[in-house]
Amino acid sequence: MRSLPPNSVFHNRGDLKRRSILAIAAVSLLAGCAKFPSNPAANSNVTKVIIRVQVAGTINPNYVYDVAIRSSADPNPTTDQAKVPSPTLDSSSPNGRMAGSPTHFVEFNALTSQIEPFSLYRFATAAEIPNPTDPSNLINLAHWTQVTDQRIVTFEPVTPGSSNTLAFTLYINQIPDTLNSNANPQALQLNFLTMNRLSNQGAGNRVIDSLGDNRSPGGPNQFIKIDLRSNLTYGNAGGLPGSDLEPTGDCADPDLDIVGWTVEVQRP
Repeated sequence: MRSLPPNSVFHNRGDLKRRSILAIAAVSLLAGCAKFPSNPAANSNVTKVIIRVQVAGTINPNYVYDVAIRSSADPNPTTDQAKVPSPTLDSSSPNGRMAGSPTHFVEFNALTSQIEPFSLYRFATAAEIPNPTDPSNLINLAHWTQVTDQRIVTFEPVTPGSSNTLAFTLYINQIPDTLNSNANPQALQLNFLTMNRLSNQGAGNRVIDSLGDNRSPGGPNQFIKIDLRSNLTYGNAGGLPGSDLEPTGDCADPDLDIVGWTVEVQRP
């Protein structure tokens, strides 16, 4: 198992509190494409995954927008509902964001939109940090750390963002299968999670959206499997794999209602 860099710190449920963010931070992102350092030589031989998520309204800088990722070296990972990435509805959730056994997640942060609007985190494995509250889960959802390893290829933004769309590119060596000796993944299980607040913070009505029909009790328990072995685009447009997973209008808040998404695999 890859050891953590000396400066890596796992956050627990008390960290990463949502901050009140000025709307101007989001406007700065939406006005143009954020710039990141690039490493074309490193990127040229790495499979990349371009992710876009669109809401009916606008991206609200005070809301939470996450992409939950379960990385797997197995091209056909388990579809056990207890392990696939899913939204959390419980106030006792250790992270307030997601459930299942996700290995990583990406979170949009309007506060840093000029520099790095998307942060990549990985959850600790139970082997790294014991998981006494959920011993059956090999992922410890109470502890996560921002990925800063030198193996990481920097984020590469795609087309300039719009007021209702988030888009970013991941490389598969950023998201290894942490339960399988950090092997490069052959498949990903993804879920898109939007919420007005974390489930374990704040009070009042909590509004969320995710893959699936959130108007029915069993509706949110959906995810999309991405096969990384071939070039392919997934999405909710007609004819694409995954087009039946996310209805529009299943969330009362348009700033959270997911109406469009695509995941594009580009192999070198």
